[in-house]
Amino acid sequence: MSETATNWQTLFGAGKLDEALLSYRLQAEEIDNNTLEQLEALSSMRDALRAKSWNKAIRIIKNHDEPMSLVDSEVLLGELERLKTAAETLDKRQPEAALKELEAIQLPVLESEKDALLGTAYIYTNDLDAAQAAFNKTLELDPKHYRVITNLGNLALEKGNLDEAIQAYEQALKIDEGFSNALHNLGVAYRKKGQVNKSVQMLRKAQSSSQRQLREEAREGFRGGNNPQTLKLLRWFIYGVIAVIVFFFLKARGVFF
Repeated sequence: MSETATNWQTLFGAGKLDEALLSYRLQAEEIDNNTLEQLEALSSMRDALRAKSWNKAIRIIKNHDEPMSLVDSEVLLGELERLKTAAETLDKRQPEAALKELEAIQLPVLESEKDALLGTAYIYTNDLDAAQAAFNKTLELDPKHYRVITNLGNLALEKGNLDEAIQAYEQALKIDEGFSNALHNLGVAYRKKGQVNKSVQMLRKAQSSSQRQLREEAREGFRGGNNPQTLKLLRWFIYGVIAVIVFFFLKARGVFF
């Protein structure tokens, strides 16, 4: 086994997907297409996780054509569901339930997102030092994790370190220029510094980006809604829309008063 091959496998085993994929691509003479496709699928999954697109991440793994040799697909899907559940419980401000879910996640390919959610859970339990340590661990594995960079900016903002917060938000926006949380909090930081024009500009961008994100999440929800209950609700929603259209059509013709 070549030194390069050993290197990408070491990186992959450590959960450093970007570096593992780049290292594997560089060994042009030894590339196996199946392995490359697996690494690319896992990288796409990680991109979806950064954006908290849980259903998309799950769908990427489910739709992968060939059985995965780098990771057990069934175990991965199970742990992705746990990540999704943990995130949903955090949205409900239930950090203890989230921590319980996160403790069960063991796969290195999910370690960076696990640490990202752990950091958020620690914030809700008011353990800010543990939160910062978890966020820093995420960035060791995934330096482009813009949500975590933004969260580090939030911690700096809470401490009154405005320049440090602004630097973090700007770094996050270099990775994803439309990330509404970073835009909004950058606007808040500028306002605290007395830079009103910059603050208004960022807050307007944040509002526009947030609306666009909501539309994308709605579309993703429809694409991911393949369970019977979701499809049943979707059908009834469509029937309701049709009924409203028919009602107003008939009313216009004098059928209803």
